[in-house]
Amino acid sequence: MNRQPQINGTLYGVHQYGLPGVAMCLAGRSGLPQPALKQHLLMKRLLVLLMIVAPGLLLAQQPVRIEMGTVMNAAGQPVSDGAMVYGAESLKKNVTYNDVKGSPFFNDTFRISLLYDANNKLIGRALSRINFFNNQLHYRDQAGNELTLAPDAIRKVQYVDRFNESIVLEEYVSDITAINQKQGKPVYVQVLNSGDTRLLRFQSKYLSTYDSLMGQFKRYMFARRVDYYLQRQQSVEPLRKFSKERILAFTRQEEALTALATREKLDFKKEEDVARLLQLFYNKPAQ
Repeated sequence: MNRQPQINGTLYGVHQYGLPGVAMCLAGRSGLPQPALKQHLLMKRLLVLLMIVAPGLLLAQQPVRIEMGTVMNAAGQPVSDGAMVYGAESLKKNVTYNDVKGSPFFNDTFRISLLYDANNKLIGRALSRINFFNNQLHYRDQAGNELTLAPDAIRKVQYVDRFNESIVLEEYVSDITAINQKQGKPVYVQVLNSGDTRLLRFQSKYLSTYDSLMGQFKRYMFARRVDYYLQRQQSVEPLRKFSKERILAFTRQEEALTALATREKLDFKKEEDVARLLQLFYNKPAQ
């Protein structure tokens, strides 16, 4: 994201009098006709703007490649939470989370969660949060230390109500083969409803670069991306746009789903309504 500098109109008297007023005040002194003077002032402003903005635009065109991995912090110590950035000469090579604006988590809070293994067996209960930049599960041990686990070790994470752990607030799984293959690694995907046909949300954080004011150096920020999928058993298809036609074509339950949506006043264009519709249709208790 480029922050475009603004030219202070006061330099030309625009802020006080407006451009026509300045032209009238200066026309008598310069001897230039008023239209010519206005054009002269406009060209000066454009020239100054190009001088300021152009260096930043040139830097922004440099190719950038970002890889996750262990980096060195300012003290020369290895840090696993970071990224290597390659590209323009002005870029840092080592970027730690302290160098990046924003958070790799969608929820920074450690919440009560139930953790399951690859056989869907409950391993235990822990305070955890998911890092959506590297898809690591961060959790607290009994001593309060923050540790991490890979998504292939913990296949399902259920965030539950603190007063009633039978109420699942959010569920994430890492065993959706089609999405894992597309991403080139196991990733956590949120399951928005239960049943034979499910709506999935894959949300991720990625490192984005942008020029500082005047384009002298690079800044870093966590940007967000969200993709939706429909799943029925092993069949997984991207849902690039919420639409009645697309959802009915995948489910092949046009009449029944249309009638249910009409009765419950659910909108095929809304995520929460589609998840609710699939939940109701397959007659499962809503999560």
